[in-house]
Amino acid sequence: MATKITKWTRDKPSVNNEFVDPTRRSHQPLAHHLTAQHTHTLYQLATQQQHKEDDDKQRKNINESREDAVVRRRIAWLRAQLHEVTLGDKSPTRGSPKAPKATGRKQEEEEEDEKVTEEEVERLRKEADKRKEVLSRVRTYIPVPPSPVTPKERGRKIHAKVVEVRREQVKEKEEQRQQKRREEEGWSRRTLLNQQKAEEQIWREQEEQRLKRDKLRRDLDILCEEREKARVEERKKVERQRQDLNYSHHVYNIYSTQQDQQAAIEKKKRREELEQEIAKVKEARAWDEEQEATRREEELRYSEVKRAFARRVKQSTLDKMKGKRITYISPPSPTPAVTFAKVSTSPTVSATSAISLKGRPVSPNVSASIKA
Repeated sequence: MATKITKWTRDKPSVNNEFVDPTRRSHQPLAHHLTAQHTHTLYQLATQQQHKEDDDKQRKNINESREDAVVRRRIAWLRAQLHEVTLGDKSPTRGSPKAPKATGRKQEEEEEDEKVTEEEVERLRKEADKRKEVLSRVRTYIPVPPSPVTPKERGRKIHAKVVEVRREQVKEKEEQRQQKRREEEGWSRRTLLNQQKAEEQIWREQEEQRLKRDKLRRDLDILCEEREKARVEERKKVERQRQDLNYSHHVYNIYSTQQDQQAAIEKKKRREELEQEIAKVKEARAWDEEQEATRREEELRYSEVKRAFARRVKQSTLDKMKGKRITYISPPSPTPAVTFAKVSTSPTVSATSAISLKGRPVSPNVSASIKA
């Protein structure tokens, strides 16, 4: 049968833990929250060995008899004397093998100083005898047998001993109580100190967080100011570029206007030149037409003379044939036509409007010489 998984199936030494799932909260070991009573019990268990040693010492002092105490004190006194004699002076004496050896003149001086006098020898012998006597007394000490006492005296002594022991027990109990109170006060002070340290630590952490937050805010403000300055600079730069662009457009407009004006002036000048050339061409054409008309008229007039002469020749021939009187008729000689062109006073008149001879235009060089 499978084991049911409940909140009591935990990892215990006495239970088969094959079915334990350590990832489940119900299978985790229980958390121990100690109360004041449990803390006091643990403290007593921790100091149990010390209390046991104190109790053994106290029990030993109680069970120790008067004779044992006398013997113990006597042995302690003799040991103190022995130590006073044997451990009086540990400094190396003159002539000791442990003293460093000198060389040369210093060695001779030290050898003179190392000569042992009779007084020193006697003193050393007395110390040795005294030491030997003390050692023999310590080694051959036999306690004095106690003298017999009456029951009343023994009872009084026992009562006095009990009273003395009780007094010591009360004193030790009071000392234990005071020690316990001091320890409790120490624990309370430690607890209060730990609490103060914890509060100081919490305050320090909060202060560090506050300082860190203030620093981050200051850094953020600085970054925001820098970004705002960068944006202002960017806007100023864009505005300057826009102004430069507008100024360049204005300059371009002025330049284009000047160019247009110059082009208009050039166009007007060119137009006037073309108009002058057109006028010259028209004058030349008019003059040519006039010359052509004159030539045609002369040709017509010459042809009329010729026809008249032909008629006269024909008539004379007819008359001759009829036997009439013949009169000699000379042929007409055409007179050369010399025409002078109209001289214009305007500066636009070209050389083509100069004097023409026999119906033909005069060259510009001739016209220039005529003008001169």
